Amino acid sequence: MESQISKQNKIVTPVITVTALLLPVLFFTAIKVFNLSGLPLYFAQLGLYALFFGLAFLGIKQSQIRLSFSGRKTLLALALTLASWLIFMVIISGTGIIRLADDAAALRSVETWKVWAQIGSTWLFVGIGEEVLFRGYFLKKLMAFYEGKNAKNATLLAVIVSSVFFSMWHLPVRVFSLINGEMSIGLILISLVMLFLLGAGFAWLFIRSGNILLVGLIHGVMDYPLIGKDSQLSFIILIAAIGLAELFRLLHLKRQIQTT
Repeated sequence: MESQISKQNKIVTPVITVTALLLPVLFFTAIKVFNLSGLPLYFAQLGLYALFFGLAFLGIKQSQIRLSFSGRKTLLALALTLASWLIFMVIISGTGIIRLADDAAALRSVETWKVWAQIGSTWLFVGIGEEVLFRGYFLKKLMAFYEGKNAKNATLLAVIVSSVFFSMWHLPVRVFSLINGEMSIGLILISLVMLFLLGAGFAWLFIRSGNILLVGLIHGVMDYPLIGKDSQLSFIILIAAIGLAELFRLLHLKRQIQTT
């Protein structure tokens, strides 16, 4: 019985990995073949990330990974996400990188239900869906694997490997952009490097905060920051979140020392 469970555990991770890599290929192929746009594309995206959640929860349950949730962590995630977004807004508007009035007017010109639909799909499905899979499952699984091998710098190795996987997972959409003449090979390579760095940043935030909801919300807000999305500077939100999480962690440690 135990050997059967062990075999199942060994099979689950490769199956999840291959499935996760194939899903975006199938998704963008369907967009191309069926010329999806509008609501059909929107619901196809929701379906894709529903499958992501399913893969993540399957792996987490099979590997007995624990992702802690609590009311306190939820409130902290919401507060740090809002604070990080405000820092981003102050920087890009204060430096004149964007004209706040113009961006706000452009946002108001979009139908309200479309804005909320984008928020729901991007913040909750895309951001949290990817983070539960890549950081909640793959990163934790890799950390356990390298620690089991007594590898030096097990956490660093897990961050590097999971970030490479995160970067390569985004390759299909770039290949389709290359075929459509929207991206060059050089630009694709640069974007993959940037995605690797973002993956490492998300991993850092998760490891240091232990709050998968925070990482998911930050990821989602970066993908759709409401204002300033064309500035390509939404990574400031992640940097701000890491800084705030480290500050909160430092203050928490100081309080613990003072109470002992």
